Amino acid sequence: IDIFARDSGVHVVGTTSAIGGVHVERLEGEGVAELRVDDVLLVPGEYLISLAVQDPAGSRDYDHYDRTHGLTVQPGAPLERHGLVRLPARWELTQTVSS
Repeated sequence: IDIFARDSGVHVVGTTSAIGGVHVERLEGEGVAELRVDDVLLVPGEYLISLAVQDPAGSRDYDHYDRTHGLTVQPGAPLERHGLVRLPARWELTQTVSS
């Protein structure tokens, strides 16, 4: 799976089952591959998704849908407006006392 920003075409992120630790030796017949995302770090906007099924080396596509699926990310909390991804961070301020 690859995600692209719709307006700029920038490749935001991509992953594979192999990166996720899933190694498939051989499949026959029909089945389902499911990717679960725990936290969407994309800022609000429109994105395009590419999906592919490839050989284990990633050199041959068995099936490929290039930027054919749309994804809309709605504003939520925390609200981020800059860039393409939300940075999961916390701010801390420490006051220095002058003498």
